[in-house]
Amino acid sequence: MKMSLERLVFSCVAALVVFYVATHHYQHTAPLQPHGGALSQAPDDVYNEAREVQQGMTTPGPLAKYVTHLKPMKAATVQPVSGYASKDVPEAVSLPGTSRQLLHETFSLSRIVELTFVVPPHAETPHLRGTYHSLLLNAGSSDAKPDIEFMLLNQQQYADFLNEHPGDALFSADDSPDQDVDVLLPPTFSRPATYHAVFRNNTEDVKKSVQANFHLEF
Repeated sequence: MKMSLERLVFSCVAALVVFYVATHHYQHTAPLQPHGGALSQAPDDVYNEAREVQQGMTTPGPLAKYVTHLKPMKAATVQPVSGYASKDVPEAVSLPGTSRQLLHETFSLSRIVELTFVVPPHAETPHLRGTYHSLLLNAGSSDAKPDIEFMLLNQQQYADFLNEHPGDALFSADDSPDQDVDVLLPPTFSRPATYHAVFRNNTEDVKKSVQANFHLEF
């Protein structure tokens, strides 16, 4: 009986020792990581991945690159008579009932030709009047027509036109071989105003010539 009691006490003590050792060892052992990599990433790895994602989002595609490198259109110019390309046009030329020649010329038109002119200050009812007629220089085919497009633009409209931004025009005429133009312009009050008469050939492979006659009436 005494021997059995001693064995029972010894077994209990041994069990307590084993439990203590096992518990202490578990608390001080680092958790095992799964095979093949860490559970968390280093800060540098996280930063590099975020940067790669950002670069992927901001990298321009073909259309974005095309838009970025777009260049404004270029236009050939014809010069008005009597210095009407200058903002220093004397006020005397805008007296009511007077008229001044702007353009009387024949010129070639491969793509775009523009005429810049200035309406002097204190012009109450300035009118742009004139006619133009186009001819074929070298017809690319028997179906070629001498049609051209005409537009009258202010400075902002002309800048938008060169940058291929669609917008309004003070006056526009659809493609035709000839046209009469009669446009009432806004009064200029104390400041001159600059305008652009634009002739455009929409069939680039067919070169044309234009006979133009324009004048300003006040």
